[in-house]
Amino acid sequence: MIEQPLKNYIKNALDNDMYYTINYSSVNDNIVTVYSESGERPSSYKGVLVKPNYQVLIKSSNFEKAYNVADKIYNLLHQLQDIIMRVQLEDRELNFKVYSIEALHLPARLGVDEDKIMSYSINFQAYIKEIKHVQE
Repeated sequence: MIEQPLKNYIKNALDNDMYYTINYSSVNDNIVTVYSESGERPSSYKGVLVKPNYQVLIKSSNFEKAYNVADKIYNLLHQLQDIIMRVQLEDRELNFKVYSIEALHLPARLGVDEDKIMSYSINFQAYIKEIKHVQE
């Protein structure tokens, strides 16, 4: 749902030379990827908050950089509240009120892969609702 604006929010807030993607990456070094996950079961009622989950995966061959970027993303998104995120689809634009985003844990070090790339993962739960009219 909001993985695209989440990626843009992170990219605009951080001052570094990382690549940023959503749901897929062919790059293995200096990359931040935001993955959408299913989250909780949606309500059968319209107009109710939905609670999707997002995983942010940080990878870098510079171990200190990987840690610092993961820490910055955690602090940027954990307890983020009351913002509007726009999702641009091919045929329409959707607007979501983000009531809050909560980290489900501290940045988790996943370790080093065979290419000597350090990885960190952070999972978040968002509390969002689609809105039809946005006040500028």
